[in-house]
Amino acid sequence: MVLTINVPAAGTYDLSAVMTKALDYGDVSLMVDGSQLGPPFNYPNVTVATVDYGSVPLSAGAHKLTFALVGKNPNSINYLVGIDYLLLTKTN
Repeated sequence: MVLTINVPAAGTYDLSAVMTKALDYGDVSLMVDGSQLGPPFNYPNVTVATVDYGSVPLSAGAHKLTFALVGKNPNSINYLVGIDYLLLTKTN
């Protein structure tokens, strides 16, 4: 899944996501403009989790966030993904 975000001003941004976790979900990785951010997120439990992807330098304008299903926990019964929301916070 590819989302396009428009960044209003160049700078460093903290990126986090609130993700749904369940027994039928797969492992998902996040790329910003083609660059991998951290390890894939695993969904082994039934809950909601905040995933902190760290700081990302971004120029003003459009950027592509790509969520890719890259596998699943052996106990998972499917490859679903649930993104509740993304949070982009300018830090400088």
